[in-house]
Amino acid sequence: MNSRPALEIVERYLNIVLVENNHGKGLEDVLTEDFVFDDPFGKASSAREFLGNSQRWIDTPKSFQMEKQFIDGNQVCSVYRIDVTTPSGVKVGVDLVDVVELRASRISKEKVYFANPVQFAKDMGFLSVYLEPFGS
Repeated sequence: MNSRPALEIVERYLNIVLVENNHGKGLEDVLTEDFVFDDPFGKASSAREFLGNSQRWIDTPKSFQMEKQFIDGNQVCSVYRIDVTTPSGVKVGVDLVDVVELRASRISKEKVYFANPVQFAKDMGFLSVYLEPFGS
């Protein structure tokens, strides 16, 4: 895949999920039906499941600033920072690395790495739920 279209697809996806706050409208145009999602706070094995599990996050007002993007074959790695308002009304910054895999000009897989998932869970008010599987 040519790098320009791959970057445009990823940019469109990130805008839908992080900026537009439009209930995920347009995701059907950028995700494969069997889209696989994985981050420290959730997983999904289809575009439908992802949208159902992520609706609250998609609708949470936030902004993001892209720092770098790298392309390797059909994968795009994005390094960016999001600013999100916590349930307590405080604005926090979160550093992320996002790796997506493209197939037939759509995103088929996404893995998101948080620089500090524990702090994010604490800031967003679900630290105990996040730590539960670890026996804490």
